[in-house]
Amino acid sequence: MNTIKYRALLCTIDKGSFSAAALELGYSQPTISHIVGDMEKEYGFPLLIRSRDGVFPTKDAESLVPFMRRIVEYEDNLDEYVGKISGIEKGKLRIGCYSSIAICILPKVMEVFMNEHPGIDVELLVGIHSELESWITEGRTDLVIMAPPVPDNYEYIHLISDPIKALLPPGHDLSKKDSVTAEDISQYPFIMPVAGGQEDVSQVFHKKGAKPIVRFRVNNDNALFAMVSSGLGVSVMSELPVISRPADMKMDVRDFEPKLYRDVGIVLPSRKYAAPSAKIFIDMLVDTVSGQA
Repeated sequence: MNTIKYRALLCTIDKGSFSAAALELGYSQPTISHIVGDMEKEYGFPLLIRSRDGVFPTKDAESLVPFMRRIVEYEDNLDEYVGKISGIEKGKLRIGCYSSIAICILPKVMEVFMNEHPGIDVELLVGIHSELESWITEGRTDLVIMAPPVPDNYEYIHLISDPIKALLPPGHDLSKKDSVTAEDISQYPFIMPVAGGQEDVSQVFHKKGAKPIVRFRVNNDNALFAMVSSGLGVSVMSELPVISRPADMKMDVRDFEPKLYRDVGIVLPSRKYAAPSAKIFIDMLVDTVSGQA
């Protein structure tokens, strides 16, 4: 099956312009525009909204995108399996993850993977929980590395249990303690993480019957770290984002009593039917993380 028309439309949507899609796919801008125009004539309705700010999918196009991504994915998987059988390794692996995973875990794995499989191109998308969920369900990525909850009917492969930490301004009253409780934290102004950190907050407070005094809501980890460092309040977050923060954001970090953890794993439609490159990467990632435990 020739999927170039689907690739042209999907890339135009992802990049937001015909020219960027043309550059990515190796075609001229008029060719990409012509391909999409022919699709619109074939289907009988518009697929893109064209404006001075770029191009955007219509509602009708948005409903078709997941099916087109799956068609492209299946063709790529077929090509990859054929290459494996013929002894020519080629393909593309698309991974989504949190920024902390990209910083703390993936570099070592990616280095080994690329050295052993130079014919596989890797695309890494970094985002928050809601973006990762959208990318995997829409077929934008082959797999994502994220914390539960995960989409229904998707396979989950556990990787790590990341300790949840209390974040305190330097020299805070609670810094004198080796570990803190939800009740301790609930006595001070709280900075609520809203970019995927709600599950951490739920574990700390809601399950313990305590309630934080929310003074700020922040959708960016580094902004939250800066606010804690400046003494504007306390917060909670799992360890990986904390250890990957900029060095100038000073905080006192404490465990909870009892200790709490955030599970993180690999999510994909099916490990059994994944492309060879995805299976290899998953095995390599699980082995690497297990070796670090």
